[in-house]
Amino acid sequence: MDKKFKIGDVVCLKSGSPKMTVVRYEKVLKRNSLTEMEESSKVECNYYDDKGELRKPYFEQDLLELSE
Repeated sequence: MDKKFKIGDVVCLKSGSPKMTVVRYEKVLKRNSLTEMEESSKVECNYYDDKGELRKPYFEQDLLELSE
């Protein structure tokens, strides 16, 4: 799977979210049938919430877009 973002890119969820920084990609293998495996990439993003705490969620890259 092609990577849509580079480490350090500032992104947000397409549905709206705080600005987040792309930290890394994690390759994930998931089974789509009894015999076939499908590879996808999850993106780890870091951001600070409104209380100043660091959050490190993972998202499917198709849910993200570059922030303006």
